[in-house]
Amino acid sequence: MTGVWLVLFISGCGGASATCSPVPLAADAERELPSVAEEVDFDLLPPCAFRSGFTVRRVFTDTLPGEPSWPRANFVVTRSGNEAFILSETRALQPFSAIPQSTHRLEAKADGVLAAGFAGPSGSGSDLAYLRWRVEGLTFELAGTLSPSLTERDIQAIGEALIGHAGSSTAAGDGANER
Repeated sequence: MTGVWLVLFISGCGGASATCSPVPLAADAERELPSVAEEVDFDLLPPCAFRSGFTVRRVFTDTLPGEPSWPRANFVVTRSGNEAFILSETRALQPFSAIPQSTHRLEAKADGVLAAGFAGPSGSGSDLAYLRWRVEGLTFELAGTLSPSLTERDIQAIGEALIGHAGSSTAAGDGANER
């Protein structure tokens, strides 16, 4: 059985003392988390945020196509009832190579690991920011709906904080762009 790694995340966002704190779980997410943890063969890294008011509303798995097919754990984080961001984790190798038209490249880096992605219009009337990185055999994806309370820089800072703590909570892996 895998566990859930809970810790206070420290990052440089907003100064050396800024803390990326674990996002609290709503009752439904708290009930869903044990079964999700059972479906994956790694310790889950819960999402964090630098501002208050975020809640993990849902935790679920889906299966990525391919051979082998890998489960992916997903944390859906909301703020004021609206979806703010999703953190996904899987063993599947999902390389990042292209960015959609009308967006620009977005990157974050911590502990020698580069998260690559994009930010810009989604085509549905809102802007998004997306980062993907791989640490010690796990692929992480962070996708956020941008707003005044969740900016591109916030997504980068959350990604940097998660990168910094992913390696200390996972087993050794075999992918590229890892420490």
